[in-house]
Amino acid sequence: MRRRTRIVWIGGILCFICLAGFLYFQTGHQRQEDKPYEIKKSGAGGTVDFSATAQKIHVAVNNVLAAAGLQAEAGQEGEQRTKLQGTEGTVIWSQRKALVKVADEAAGKKLETALTEAVQSIPAKIIVRKADQYQGHEATRLDIGLQSKVDNETVTCITDQLYLVNMPKPQAGATETKPKPTRARMAIVVDDFGYAREPITAYATIDRPLTFAILPYRMYSNEAAQAGSRSDRQLILHLPMEPLAASEQSEATTITVQMSDEEIRSTADQAIRSIPGIIGVNNHQGSRATADKRVMSQVLSVVKEHGLFFLDSRTTSKSVAIEVAGPLGVRTTSNDLFLDNNNEVDAIKQQIRTAANMALRYGAVTVIGHARLHTATAIKEMIPELEAKGIRLVFASELLS
Repeated sequence: MRRRTRIVWIGGILCFICLAGFLYFQTGHQRQEDKPYEIKKSGAGGTVDFSATAQKIHVAVNNVLAAAGLQAEAGQEGEQRTKLQGTEGTVIWSQRKALVKVADEAAGKKLETALTEAVQSIPAKIIVRKADQYQGHEATRLDIGLQSKVDNETVTCITDQLYLVNMPKPQAGATETKPKPTRARMAIVVDDFGYAREPITAYATIDRPLTFAILPYRMYSNEAAQAGSRSDRQLILHLPMEPLAASEQSEATTITVQMSDEEIRSTADQAIRSIPGIIGVNNHQGSRATADKRVMSQVLSVVKEHGLFFLDSRTTSKSVAIEVAGPLGVRTTSNDLFLDNNNEVDAIKQQIRTAANMALRYGAVTVIGHARLHTATAIKEMIPELEAKGIRLVFASELLS
């Protein structure tokens, strides 16, 4: 009898231990799931990753903007990092900065309320609201993000920084200014897409014809092509070719004068096939290669096989591209001016004015800038001035000979 009683007691204790362990595991597991971060690796130098939560906040913000009929413009996005004070750990998350145009102050406050309600369940909130400036506009800045405890240390992650700018819509019946008659045309080609993500959005939101020249095999090449297609840009391949100085060569896969005819043709063909939706090609660097008739004959033969045009970037006055293209029947145009050898906004604007004078003198001009934020800003801000002079922006293909 005593033995049976002892067995019952032992069984009861074991059941209790199992139940307690199960509840402990479930509770601990739930607490881990509720944490807004993931610990990638433990110990010194560990990484506390808020990226998944940041993505949830991005989605919530996007949904609020879409519901209000708004969109984020001229955005910048990147990974943010900060060190934990008490350990050697690193905190990472993604952050976006963008301009949002609202009709008036009331619309801005309504948007702010909607954002607050949308992110609070994540949980996140508007951490900072302050007057600020964005690209010369007076703005209300909203810093949206989360604050969380990590090893008893408060960590603040700003995931979305929105600059609300009042842009009243024209009143119904208001007299619209008639556009100036076209006196000249200007094609702006933007080189070097593929290196960085930020310029893609900056150029995709400029509401005028632009031609995107996209490098092959770069991290953001396909993203630039997709964004360009969605925003009705014209896409061309920015084909790496040999410069005069070997030390200046920036791309691993580059057409050089040492290559055989077959190597040149194969390299050009593969690069063309790597960027979907292109209708033309221009040279990246290439001061040595474009001055070589044999090289250009092979390159342009492949360009013709794909039914594309060729834009000579004119990185050297000794280029034979146009000369070789004629007998092959390849349609061509050439660069008349680089806009941003100096990367300051005011200097780029002055180059655009020089290009405008050339266009008015000759009827049309093709110019090249680069996928940089300062160049995008200068072009966007110069559009009213160009159009006031009767200069119409067009795609590069419209100025072919």
